Amino acid sequence: MAELTKPEGFRGEFLLPSHPDYDKFREPWNADHANKKPSVVLLPHGAKDVQVAIKWIHANKLEFAVMSGGHSLSGRSIKDGAVLIRLSRMNFVHVDPVERTAWVGTGATIADIDAETNAYNLVAVGGQVSHTGVGGFALHGGFGAISRRYGLAVDNMLAARVVLADGSLVEASEKENSDLFFAIRGAGSLVGVVTSIKFRLFPLAEGDLMCSGQAFWLAESDEDLRERVGAWSKIVDGSSENLYCTCIWTTPPPPPFNGRRTFIIHTAWLGDEPMDKAKEKLDAALAPLMAKEPVVNAIGPKPFSVFNSMQDPFGPFGQAKRATGVSTNDCNKLTSVLLETEKQRPPPSVYIVEHWGGKAKRPGRAPADDLVHRIRDTFTVLCLGCTHVPEFKQQALDWIQAFKAKAKEAELGVAAYVNYTEDNQKPYGECTDKLVKIKAKYDPDNFFPRVTGAA
Repeated sequence: MAELTKPEGFRGEFLLPSHPDYDKFREPWNADHANKKPSVVLLPHGAKDVQVAIKWIHANKLEFAVMSGGHSLSGRSIKDGAVLIRLSRMNFVHVDPVERTAWVGTGATIADIDAETNAYNLVAVGGQVSHTGVGGFALHGGFGAISRRYGLAVDNMLAARVVLADGSLVEASEKENSDLFFAIRGAGSLVGVVTSIKFRLFPLAEGDLMCSGQAFWLAESDEDLRERVGAWSKIVDGSSENLYCTCIWTTPPPPPFNGRRTFIIHTAWLGDEPMDKAKEKLDAALAPLMAKEPVVNAIGPKPFSVFNSMQDPFGPFGQAKRATGVSTNDCNKLTSVLLETEKQRPPPSVYIVEHWGGKAKRPGRAPADDLVHRIRDTFTVLCLGCTHVPEFKQQALDWIQAFKAKAKEAELGVAAYVNYTEDNQKPYGECTDKLVKIKAKYDPDNFFPRVTGAA
């Protein structure tokens, strides 16, 4: 194939494999896909550049992928030999502090959003790893630390601007192109390239601070771990929407853990109380767990942006990653499956168990008209196999396969959260027929078959 040349009218960078910045901008989060080499990396500077790129790709019948932050577990945001549209230059965050909204470019990261919104003592529903891109995160659901009180990121999308297959730029909202707006909230990558999103923002009670953090316990026996998870599940099941608490277990290498099995909670109080009252409420909610003193207790007042980056060590760039997700209402059954497959888990892989209660779970409408993303179960688990060590890659895959087999035996559900699903899973459920009709209207030639703006 002849060497590609920059499209006329494209203002952004056009990086061929010989360019010194090519590897920097093609790097996916999941190093398992680091061997994929796009034919060229396009770095659009705005929606107009995306329009030019899509028309050029269409006219030349080229394969392509779209990457926001690159956090695709399955690698859908990068294709070997295809054009890569990397949105990272489109990372603007324009806050309206009076309206409490923000227009955000889909190349922005969670850290970008926090930096701008927190300056006004406001927050958006964002992910819990700060270098996650907002594009894939939000368009495929978007569960965050404040979701139990305020819903998922898609619940708080007010409008979006979308480049369609013919290169046209349209706006979608409840009032304008409402069918397209339905589709992009959970399946955005199926119908176009979303270039920017308008989000609803929420106030923090005390400046940019939140009573939040992590606590760590050693859990070297199965009985101890089951007891920890059981206490956690009772707390989150019986608590108000103002409590966020996710549990993690892994084997951290540094002291005092030294590679031993560790149970971790990642928690925050989301209420409107002053900090001293918020701490009282959080302490009271967590009391059953805190009856056994943690090895490390890092819970207290901290900036929201600091809290929202505390899970970064569990998901760095440069690791090969294998993953799967399931959902269930039965935490005891889930714990049994996790313990049965634990011994196959290679270090430093993790189980992350989230509680999708409160407004993260409640649709608020009839199921058939609900948002595309909605999970009906209460608990979701992400099994994330991470390793820098090549010989552990197969072990991680074997662990994931063993977990999937045990989960199927136990009749645990497939996680309908698209950011946790694999290519062979079908997350759209009863919304599938509606999505097919919308796609036929906006993308009749299937130009966007499985393109995704991966978080």
